[in-house]
Amino acid sequence: CASLPSGLAWPGRAGSDRGLTQEELSDELNAFATRFSALVSTAGEEIADATNDPAIRRRTLLWSLRLGPAMQEAAFAPNPQAGYVRALTISVMMRRYLTTGDGRNLFGAGQPIAVSAAQTIEADALALGARFLTPQELEAVRRDVDSLAERFPITGTQFSLVRARKAAEAVPASSALTDVITLPLA
Repeated sequence: CASLPSGLAWPGRAGSDRGLTQEELSDELNAFATRFSALVSTAGEEIADATNDPAIRRRTLLWSLRLGPAMQEAAFAPNPQAGYVRALTISVMMRRYLTTGDGRNLFGAGQPIAVSAAQTIEADALALGARFLTPQELEAVRRDVDSLAERFPITGTQFSLVRARKAAEAVPASSALTDVITLPLA
């Protein structure tokens, strides 16, 4: 979403070849957002089909309805590097929410399905980052995003992003997250 971290630029990287053009990264983010929505929807359907609990069925719908649009918004950010950071942030926040956060018991016996989907999505986001960031840069971004996700988690049982949206305001100027936006791509 627009208020999630977006400030990224790598100092001293002018003219470096990153393997992806701006347009290619934008296309990759679009594909990532589509895969995100498909994985969340499929996992939600699998969880809902395995239960008669109306509360769990409702939560599977909320999962898709709340996080899908946030990911779409991230993917279509005007600056694809900023969009990448937002997408990674949402992915990490979701994984943390479903494994250790308020959502850790959200889906009852179906929780492992949700966790597996979240872990796959985060791994996919990191793999995308590896296509245009060095291993050291990707690790720094991952570490900063994880810290933000811990401080500003998705909360409650309805996938509330209210606190998560405040993460953008908390990004320090010296953070790796403030270094990716003007990163020159191929």
